[in-house]
Amino acid sequence: MKEKALSQNVINSAKESVLHTLANEIDKTAKEKNDINPGKIIYKFNYNISKSNNITFGGVILTENYIFSYDEESKSLKQYDLNKIDNLKCVMQVGCLSVDFKYDGELTELCRGNLEYQHVFPDFTAQFDLFLIDRAKEISDKSEKNICPKCGGFFEPGTEFCANCASKSGIIWRILKLAAEYKMQLIISAGLAVAASITAIFIPILQKNLIDNYIAPSDTQTLLSVTFIDILLVIIGIVVLNLIREFLTVVKNLIVAKIGTNLSYNLRSIIFKKIQDMSISKILKRTAGELINRVQGDTENLNEFLSFVVPDLVHQFILTIIISIVMLRYNWVLTLIIFLPLPVYFLINAFAWGFMESLFIKAWKTRSAASSVLYDIFSGIKVVKSYGTEKQEIERCGKALKAQVDIEMKSEIFFSILYPIAKFFLHVGSYFIILYVGNKIVTVVGGKPLMTRGEMVQFMSYLSLIYGPLEWIGNIGRWLSYTLTSASKLFEIIDQKIEIKVQENPVQKDINGYIDIKDVNFGYKDYEMVLKDINLSVKPGEMIGIVGKSGVGKSTLINLLMRLYDVNSGEIIIDGINIKDYDPNILRTQTGAVLQETFLFSGTIYDNIAYAKSEATRDEIIRASKLANAHQFIMKLPDGYNTKVGEHGHTLSGGERQRIAIARAVLHNPKILILDEATSALDTETEALVQDALQKLIQNRTTFAIAHRLSTLRNATKLIIIDKGTIAEMGTHEELMSKKGIYYSLVMAQRQMSKMAIIKN
Repeated sequence: MKEKALSQNVINSAKESVLHTLANEIDKTAKEKNDINPGKIIYKFNYNISKSNNITFGGVILTENYIFSYDEESKSLKQYDLNKIDNLKCVMQVGCLSVDFKYDGELTELCRGNLEYQHVFPDFTAQFDLFLIDRAKEISDKSEKNICPKCGGFFEPGTEFCANCASKSGIIWRILKLAAEYKMQLIISAGLAVAASITAIFIPILQKNLIDNYIAPSDTQTLLSVTFIDILLVIIGIVVLNLIREFLTVVKNLIVAKIGTNLSYNLRSIIFKKIQDMSISKILKRTAGELINRVQGDTENLNEFLSFVVPDLVHQFILTIIISIVMLRYNWVLTLIIFLPLPVYFLINAFAWGFMESLFIKAWKTRSAASSVLYDIFSGIKVVKSYGTEKQEIERCGKALKAQVDIEMKSEIFFSILYPIAKFFLHVGSYFIILYVGNKIVTVVGGKPLMTRGEMVQFMSYLSLIYGPLEWIGNIGRWLSYTLTSASKLFEIIDQKIEIKVQENPVQKDINGYIDIKDVNFGYKDYEMVLKDINLSVKPGEMIGIVGKSGVGKSTLINLLMRLYDVNSGEIIIDGINIKDYDPNILRTQTGAVLQETFLFSGTIYDNIAYAKSEATRDEIIRASKLANAHQFIMKLPDGYNTKVGEHGHTLSGGERQRIAIARAVLHNPKILILDEATSALDTETEALVQDALQKLIQNRTTFAIAHRLSTLRNATKLIIIDKGTIAEMGTHEELMSKKGIYYSLVMAQRQMSKMAIIKN
């Protein structure tokens, strides 16, 4: 890790150096040539492939009047007058990308880079276009960063979070803050642990007394006076102390278990709520398996650390201090002999911590990847079976699990080798203790040994008591590395910025369905607009048909209406109020959607319909099913509405799933209805049933419908045709057919395909 960080520091320095050199060259040129006035620096970035296709360090600086480039290979400054630049764009090459433009009518390459710059170059071209439109506008680098500038590792998808570079002390502090709510319980559990430890300290004293005074006294007269009751009382005392210690430990464990249960619940609730609050774009950048791993696995790791490791750490630390004091008072020479090898022991463990931390991060990634593979396979098991790819999926799953096992095996092998070595150094002192104590016992002065057998047992008991905590404390690095990895992943989710922000006092009211879309521009990336200058007015009860080729932005417009994303510029107004001023939950409870890919939850048909309105009565659900033409087929099923549909509703046909989705939407009773290819995958007979259900559903609702089968939109109040991100045409079916534009071409193409299908049949 240090070598990697060092090399990345060198790279970062080289990147900064070349930009600094370029800035100096610009100043030098401006001074030498009076006819050049660069102006202030607007934007700068690096590239790493030279014109001769060699790896280099290069830089580009955009000023008010020029673009300058410079790289270490050519050592020459290139300048381009902005007034002579035309059609600047980012071009994807094979394994790299470049920024090209026409300069005085001649095609010119400004710079080239590997895929590390796949977000930087497009951002520059977009920002450059904005700058040319308005030279006074402030522009900055808004590109999505993939690589950590500190260590060179990859950021988590959709974030600028690096687990390698995250502050360890900061994470530990935040972990402890999570447990602050339970600090009294933790203090009590730690106090009980300390009390149990103090109790344990008295047991060796009784053992010494038992041996020296009753079992092996120094004189025969004392031995003759010993009775069975005397020995029994001492043994009872030892048993009582052990029972007290075990009782205190049991109470401590019960408290810790209660803390752990509540803490686990709270952690999972926090993470799950945060994921729910994240935007669709952020969620889709992660796999379902990864998110499940964070909600379940990572929270459990953090819970175990806070519930068990932290109290035990306090317990072991205090126990070490108490026993050390007792031993120092008893015999400071022996105590120092024990502590002599401790620095070596802790140095070995510190080295292990640094190494294992990187292994645990890799193990987390492989574990998450394996979970994702398993989730994909189980979710798509029907596809796997239909294509007969079981063997292929077994191999894919095996590779993912093998990668996980290999990483975990590395850490276990490393720990298995290093831990015994560290433990050996820890116990080196005990060998000297045995030699020292043995010598004391056999050395007799004045008819008495320098150390009695009881004193030896007492001291060796203390020795075993202190080695336990020291071994535990030395092993804390492994626990901490494991926990820090999970905690960093959890805090990365918790620290995610909420993109769909809720106003301080959001509007909470019923809507009528007046919608005005004004000058809306939107792109999933700031430098790549999907929708441009969208303007549309809709009255309540109108049906708007949205038509266009795949990928032109139809579904994106729908997502904006449901406020799954926020517009980059412009505004969407519902009933005279900006959509951003509404409470998103209130808004979405009055918006319903029937999508092409119908999702049903694992459970009964009744539960799936009632999902839209949990307090709905059975009569309401049956009425909604009848309106959706679903009641008849539901009643033919063995268990009727109580029929379980299986995961994703796989036990039902596509048309049956679609009608249940429509019944759900009817029960939801939305003011704004979204239909996204709701009938595209159905046969003619089923489509007729679904279309009939949809006609009932859209009555008296503001409806937006996307459909490739243009015949289904014939009754739309207004049709909008989206092309290249803009509304290219707008009007009724008759108006657009008379224009003979894009819509006319699409209709005629579909008619021709229908004729060909009829002739073929």
